[in-house]
Amino acid sequence: MHAFWMGGVIETSVDDLLQATGLSRSSLYNSFGNREGLLQVAVERYAHEQAANNHKLFEKSR
Repeated sequence: MHAFWMGGVIETSVDDLLQATGLSRSSLYNSFGNREGLLQVAVERYAHEQAANNHKLFEKSR
């Protein structure tokens, strides 16, 4: 997720993602299918984290 933020979605290469995750090329492709599959997981993680943070804020305001 941070690699896409730092490098930009379009500009972040598979090599950048391999360096950021520590995965081998074969592990990345076996786990996520392709670069776009990893991007989808990163976006889903971001959305989940934001939802959890929003929930915490609402709980504190009660």
